[in-house]
Amino acid sequence: MCTVQLASDISWIGKEDREQLNELVKLGFHFKQLQKFIQQEQQQQGVQRSLYRHALCSGLTEVLCVYEDEVVLLQQQVLEAGADKGLAGLVYQLADLQMLLPQLHQLVYDLRRQAITTNSSNNGSGDGVATNGPVTLEAPPAKRGTRLLATLHAHRLNGQPLLQACMQRLLWHVNQVLFNQLTVWMIHGVVTDEGSEFFIRPRALLN
Repeated sequence: MCTVQLASDISWIGKEDREQLNELVKLGFHFKQLQKFIQQEQQQQGVQRSLYRHALCSGLTEVLCVYEDEVVLLQQQVLEAGADKGLAGLVYQLADLQMLLPQLHQLVYDLRRQAITTNSSNNGSGDGVATNGPVTLEAPPAKRGTRLLATLHAHRLNGQPLLQACMQRLLWHVNQVLFNQLTVWMIHGVVTDEGSEFFIRPRALLN
């Protein structure tokens, strides 16, 4: 999935160092792709704006801030220690992020692919029939919010405690939106769903 690496014409770097540097270079690529996803989601307007994805972006921003702080710290350490810091020391200090960022990039890739599939399906002709009866509520399948939650749960099921904790933190952010919607619906009987993501919607909007 990563499309960047050290230029092949750099001949003064040994094979082992090149492999380690390529792994570090990938971090910048994954960071950039995650940052791009966040910026795109924050620029969405109208029905395209997703409260669930906006909450997810808040969680992703937390992780990217950790990466940025770690890079600044490493830069200071390299300036102070010079060559004594060593490439192995850089790789060791960034080991957790080398595991996290590719997985988070895969997460947003899966979400983008779902969005493309959903948009393609929605472009087909519908056969809904409008009714003049009272407005009732039901739980329509495959809404954006539930799909996002399901995707996060799927990525959380792994054998890496740090990644599990990270996904759990992302779920916490997204669940705040869900819990707020549920609270407003159960207490006031009002559906607050500007992005058509909540699993409860007025039946009239489905036709």
